[in-house]
Amino acid sequence: MDTSGVEQPGGRTDCWTSYPVCHGFDELKSLVLVGRSVYATVSSDTEQQLRTEANLEGWRATRAWTAPDGKTDALLIVVDSLARGEC
Repeated sequence: MDTSGVEQPGGRTDCWTSYPVCHGFDELKSLVLVGRSVYATVSSDTEQQLRTEANLEGWRATRAWTAPDGKTDALLIVVDSLARGEC
């Protein structure tokens, strides 16, 4: 496999999708906007922490996929506009 175009850890974009890569909750906050969905791939042990933070921010985090080994989850994160009083 040719990995010459693969960004090293700490890169700012995913090499296959060119989407931003976040390395913490503060970076994720800047991406989650009203009307914009974000998919986050997280380890299963990080999922609950992310769900707790999302709830505090008024976001909805829904598990969209779990890896066959159960160690990685993909979450769909959206702003819950009703929880923020926005209609």
